[in-house]
Amino acid sequence: MRGADPLWLPVIIAALYTSDWFRAVRLQHLLSPIARPRLSLLFAAAQLGSAVNLLLPFRAGEAVRLRILSQRAGISVASLVATWFSEGVSDLAAFIVYIIVAVLLVKEARFLWPLALVGAVLAVAGGAGAYYLGGRIDRAVEGRDIVARGLRSWFERELYNLEKGLQSFRDPKVIFHVSWSAHGIWLCEVLVFYACGRALGLDLSPWAYLLLLVVATVAGSVPITQSGFGVFEVTLTGLIVALGADQAQAAAYAIFVHVVLTFPHIISGPLAAIALRINPATMLFGDASPHDE
Repeated sequence: MRGADPLWLPVIIAALYTSDWFRAVRLQHLLSPIARPRLSLLFAAAQLGSAVNLLLPFRAGEAVRLRILSQRAGISVASLVATWFSEGVSDLAAFIVYIIVAVLLVKEARFLWPLALVGAVLAVAGGAGAYYLGGRIDRAVEGRDIVARGLRSWFERELYNLEKGLQSFRDPKVIFHVSWSAHGIWLCEVLVFYACGRALGLDLSPWAYLLLLVVATVAGSVPITQSGFGVFEVTLTGLIVALGADQAQAAAYAIFVHVVLTFPHIISGPLAAIALRINPATMLFGDASPHDE
């Protein structure tokens, strides 16, 4: 890794932050049937959440992001969880396209065609379920039992908020914007993976980086360690070796790309906390509102 070409670093950093900006755009469109938070708030909350994921396991940063958006934008946590699910469905839809393209164009990757099939089944099932739940809200009464207490009343309120957060699946315009912004996210990250490969001199087909992105993202999402460290490297190294690269070079690439993906958030996370005026001591379990108000 000492021989990595530093000229690729500006491309990598620019692509990473552009990808994060597309994430904010997608989330804004997903939330548009409920509210329309500022892009700067969505972007900053995501940066802080990613930084927390570096410190705590089980993707605790997602809880931080949800708390910030819930308290700052006035959106219920259940509705935000629904949009988090919607993000996953849109990611799956994009990944299916990338897997199919890679399997068709990279001979060594054809053994991964079942991955596209599984992804397609999950995406269709998730989209159909979200569409159904989003339609149930037409038969619901807003604010139903809002004052009533008890487990059943709580469940009904949260189910209503969940259905409210899935309204984006009922709007073709929102689906269109979510689709192109999802591809913006992942094509920028494909550029990151490709630039890291070029920086290290990894000899792979450009189309193979589509598969590297998908497999690495899924592996890194397993909520066992901070930001998926360990699981990410082992899985990505195994795939690169299967595609024909040397094992030592594959391991170096896996470590390098994971550091590159996470390091910028070490800087942008604290800056986001300052911009949002959040007290780090209370943002996870306490108040996520501006600490000087």
